[in-house]
Amino acid sequence: MSELLAEKVMQSAINSEHLAYCPTMDLIVLGTMDECIHLYRLNGQEVFAIPKPRDEGKIRHIRWKPNGITTSICCLGWGFNFTDGNTLNTKLNKLKAHLTLDDVIDQKPETKDLDIPLDLPKHLAFFESERVLPKLSPLSPGGIEDDIFNSRTSLETMFRPMAIGATDSADLLVVGFEDGTVHLSIYDYFEIGQYLSILASKSTQLQNLLRYIRQVQVQMYSDFKASQDLPNRFISNIDEALNDRGAWNWAQVAYHLVVTGDCPLDVRQWLVDQVGERGHKRWEKAVMAGYESVRRLAHEHLLPALERFIVLASRLRGLSKFQVSNVDLGLTTQDLDNVIDTVSCLQLITHQILIISGSELRQFQAFSAWLRQEIDIQASDATNLESLESVMDIDHTSTLEFVRGAMVRSALTQFFDLQGDAHQRNQWDLAAEGGTLFELYKIELKKDTVHDQHAKQLPCLDALISHLNTQCSAVFRGIAETQRRNVRIGPPISLGRIIPNLMDMRMLAGENNNAECFTQYVAVSSQAELDQVCIFRITLVLSNGMSAVENVGHTTINVEGWKIQDIKFADDNDLILALSTDSESRLFLVPYRPKVGSGKGLSYNADFVSSSEQRDRNAELSLIDPHSRDEYTWLKFAAGASWTPKCVVVNGRKTRRAACVVTEDGFHYRVYDLDSRQDTV
Repeated sequence: MSELLAEKVMQSAINSEHLAYCPTMDLIVLGTMDECIHLYRLNGQEVFAIPKPRDEGKIRHIRWKPNGITTSICCLGWGFNFTDGNTLNTKLNKLKAHLTLDDVIDQKPETKDLDIPLDLPKHLAFFESERVLPKLSPLSPGGIEDDIFNSRTSLETMFRPMAIGATDSADLLVVGFEDGTVHLSIYDYFEIGQYLSILASKSTQLQNLLRYIRQVQVQMYSDFKASQDLPNRFISNIDEALNDRGAWNWAQVAYHLVVTGDCPLDVRQWLVDQVGERGHKRWEKAVMAGYESVRRLAHEHLLPALERFIVLASRLRGLSKFQVSNVDLGLTTQDLDNVIDTVSCLQLITHQILIISGSELRQFQAFSAWLRQEIDIQASDATNLESLESVMDIDHTSTLEFVRGAMVRSALTQFFDLQGDAHQRNQWDLAAEGGTLFELYKIELKKDTVHDQHAKQLPCLDALISHLNTQCSAVFRGIAETQRRNVRIGPPISLGRIIPNLMDMRMLAGENNNAECFTQYVAVSSQAELDQVCIFRITLVLSNGMSAVENVGHTTINVEGWKIQDIKFADDNDLILALSTDSESRLFLVPYRPKVGSGKGLSYNADFVSSSEQRDRNAELSLIDPHSRDEYTWLKFAAGASWTPKCVVVNGRKTRRAACVVTEDGFHYRVYDLDSRQDTV
């Protein structure tokens, strides 16, 4: 009996072209006719839903990565992570019972337990030093578009180290466009040897770190700017009143008030009526939250990210120094030196931000205590003044430092440019300064450029990160151009003048125990020949790193009298055909290649001709014959049932094969165990 694993009725019709089953977990992602994305568990529980985007973009395709961690929605550029990253502790705990001193010193260790290659130089070259670095902390949601760093799960997935045994390969995404062009992307996001996998891995992690650093900077700017808005509104009110009667401002009056205790009448009214106890609490909460947020983001997020960035950039720099030339990898040591120099500047600035934010926070705490006491004094009777003045122990030195310093203009503004006047001051030309930016920054940071409007303005954090992004883009562009030159796209293989009605493809490696042999299977239903399914087998061989077509074979399946609803390769052995008539619907499971041990499978005519008129039309398998029809039927739907399959997707898992079947109306889907059968549903 075929086990029904799940069933769900949708409120919005499913687009049968936008459906994907996770290859590692029981998750189904689908797109609806109204351009929404939904992710479901098998029990029907919705993991999340993404509404239709505001712009006019449309979903063109949905695919899972083979590891089941990410799904990509083409043309919208979305990527979503659903699983925890692999942790080193799990593997180490698993090896504790098997790892002994003899394994370490023995010339022939038990490699099946250690899972370590015997090539020590290669193993050292691919050693993942990032594993020992502190983990990056998730960012708090702040309404930022790029919110993929807001959870621990997402971070571990984005910055997962290379898997053991994956050092000789790299993930490749191939996207075909309607104009016939093909776009290649290596290792998730990296646009296009032995070190290609590590090169792609580290470059991709650098790109992810750049996004993380940028988001930290945006959040720091946003939080600090918000902390200054309320105090600026209070101060602007009293400054306006003071300017009406003279040339004084709040900073001068506050300094005078701290030193002498003499409070002018309009200042007294402002303190009591406008600020008051409630306003003081809001003022204190806003400013302290801003300083604490900046300090936390700098210490817990930005510094660890920059340290990790230095390690990754140094890794690429090592590859650039020890390669024969930059022809192979496209890396230049000077470009990477410039990147490391800029990151060192960012580290220096981050330490300055930590020092300044801590100092100004302590000064503000003293100022806040004094301000609260002054509000109480001005609001009280003369008989209570002596008792109020003795309530608090005020740090007048720190209060005065804040009044004449951070209250007028915080030293942090040189890194965030809150005043918006950076364009009016002399700017550094980061590309033309010469020398190292790190040394220039060390010299300039010793000068007082905060209050000097004529001094050359240091680039703020945003400008420096943009400069780093430009430098990294040059590095990535060099790698991409070099690898693009190393990619050879072979000539197209003509399979005839076929306008596909339905089509699916699958590539297999190492057939016939030949590691240099690859086989591509293409199953297609032509619009001109709707009564048959044609399967092409293209054999490719590798020689000196170049592929060539060895032969092209084909076979056909006769389905006369049936309407072909869908064609899908279930795995490396079976092909699923969804067929229907006016009275019934069936799912057929056909072995398109011989299975190991059984020998059962389709045979292919090696005398292939691309012209469909000259091609042999004798079918290898006919589903018209009742015996063959019953033999290959995997699932049959009762006559007269309204449940007609329109689309089939499979999870591709070898240990637990499952298929998701969508109805013709798109409002209903079922998930079946692919390794069991039943006569009628």
